[in-house]
Amino acid sequence: MNIVTIIWGYTKWHYSQAIRGMAKIWKNIIVFLFNYFSIALLFKNFFDPWKRMTERKPSFFQTKEYFTASLSNMIMRLLGMVLRTLMLIIGISINVVFVMAFIPTLALWLVLPFILLAILGLGLKLIIF
Repeated sequence: MNIVTIIWGYTKWHYSQAIRGMAKIWKNIIVFLFNYFSIALLFKNFFDPWKRMTERKPSFFQTKEYFTASLSNMIMRLLGMVLRTLMLIIGISINVVFVMAFIPTLALWLVLPFILLAILGLGLKLIIF
């Protein structure tokens, strides 16, 4: 097989098919992280009590027990909001990091053949001279 044909085929693959494949892989990673941290679900049940822990409220005429149960339910809702907020911040931050990491990865992929040629040229120069 002709070396020019091999180099042309590799170059064509490197700058077309491989880039599409890499973009598809990164999209899958982002979707995975979005689902792993359950970001949509955390937004959906943001105001729900933590672990569905609630106190059953007695009748309104038992004021002490009624207000105790109401306070306990409010604390569980606040705890749920705080913990869901932390999970949302962590999940969204990791997603943003992976989205931002795609740009340097793509740039490195685009210049990788030139880096390889430069390293080969430098090696040949060191061997010959």
